[in-house]
Amino acid sequence: MDSRDKFPAVFFLFLSSYICYESLLLGVGRLGKPGSGFFPFWSGVAIGILTLVILFQSWKLKAGKKESSQGSWREKMICFFSLLVFALLLKPLGFLSTTFLFIGFFLKAVERKSWVTATLTALAVALASYGLFEICLQSQLPKGMLGI
Repeated sequence: MDSRDKFPAVFFLFLSSYICYESLLLGVGRLGKPGSGFFPFWSGVAIGILTLVILFQSWKLKAGKKESSQGSWREKMICFFSLLVFALLLKPLGFLSTTFLFIGFFLKAVERKSWVTATLTALAVALASYGLFEICLQSQLPKGMLGI
């Protein structure tokens, strides 16, 4: 592993552990009735898992040929502006429509997926997100002017 990867990896592993610990003290609850520590706990778990994935990839890349993970400036600017547009359109268009458009655009513009793959993946992500937040967790998401 590159020495530049060690400090951030250790930091994020400790951070995820701390988040999970504090969330357990708040009470996680269950999926149908989440406690105040539900979202922080699962966020901490996600941070920990992603950190382990990055550590594994870093270790794997060091063993093989080192690849550049910087990405182009074009891709970075597309990501930034698409997130900005997502935030601006969330209320007027609603969560479901905006998420579908954001994921579809991102897959087509940055990942350069086919139209079919981008559309089907965007639809699946939007519906899964809606199902998790609106149906399972009963949170109120922006409906937009169409009421979707």
